[in-house]
Amino acid sequence: LFTGHTNKSTNKTFVVEYTMRFCFVAGCAVLIGAETQKVIDIDPRCKSCIMCKRKLQHETCYRNHVGSSGSMEAAGMVQMFNRSLNSSLRYKTYIGDGDSSVETALKTEVCYGAVIEKVDCIIH
Repeated sequence: LFTGHTNKSTNKTFVVEYTMRFCFVAGCAVLIGAETQKVIDIDPRCKSCIMCKRKLQHETCYRNHVGSSGSMEAAGMVQMFNRSLNSSLRYKTYIGDGDSSVETALKTEVCYGAVIEKVDCIIH
């Protein structure tokens, strides 16, 4: 869950889901509005491209993540938080599990990260 505000200080709450499939080659972070239950943002991550592996010619390579599978979640969250500025929106509170890598990444890699607050999820 995320609480965000626009420049007009309108409070909103968001849910973030992160799903990793199979052997952690791909994952997807999704930002969902808690009140509207509608998708606000999505950030898919993929560590490999089958077309590149097979040395086939193609226009679009879907590989967009370099690093460990465990770092995909934090990278997706940072991308969505930074992208929120395009809509004049800043997320100020999020609910997360005990993993501190996301919290550290948000505080260091998001330009307004110093004001982001983490609330621990007690049922995760």
